[in-house]
Amino acid sequence: MALSVGDRVLDVGCGTGLNFSLVQEAIGSKGSITGVDRSTSMLAQARNRASKRGWRNVDLMNADATSLRVDDFARDGQQFDAALATYSLSLMEQWRSAWDLMKRLVRPGGRIAVVDLGSPTG
Repeated sequence: MALSVGDRVLDVGCGTGLNFSLVQEAIGSKGSITGVDRSTSMLAQARNRASKRGWRNVDLMNADATSLRVDDFARDGQQFDAALATYSLSLMEQWRSAWDLMKRLVRPGGRIAVVDLGSPTG
């Protein structure tokens, strides 16, 4: 994803936060990760992972990414530098809503990465 120190990264369907370590290596403590997942038990594990490693730059949202709006991420109008969705979009019936949200939240010239088992069929 060509991440840099200080980047803001959105992780849609972050689950237990398995992506956080690699993202943290690239963005450092000056960057931030916003993880979104609708599973409270998955987010609890992600929160525990971040806490154990002392990552204070991780924000977690318990929400369905298909029903969020850009305003739900307002932080002084600042957009994300990158967004990723790992094995999550194909699990969403309305995956296009989450995809559109990702595109609106990432700044022009930013990056979006999707890893999944197959094309979302909804």
